[in-house]
Amino acid sequence: MTQNLGCNHAVGHSIQVTAGDGELFTYVYRATDRQLESPRPYFHPIRTVEGAG
Repeated sequence: MTQNLGCNHAVGHSIQVTAGDGELFTYVYRATDRQLESPRPYFHPIRTVEGAG
C-alpha cells in the first residue's frame, strides 16, 4: 500500500509530516509555552503509518 507523504511548515514554529490523512509527527523547534522541565526542540505526537502511537 502506498501512502502519500505531506509536510506542513508553520514557519518559525513547527513542521508536521503526514501520510495519507494521518499525522505521523510534528517537530516543534520553537515552542510558545514556558519551558519548565521539557526538552526543546521536541517531537509530539509520534505515530506509525498504521496510526499506532
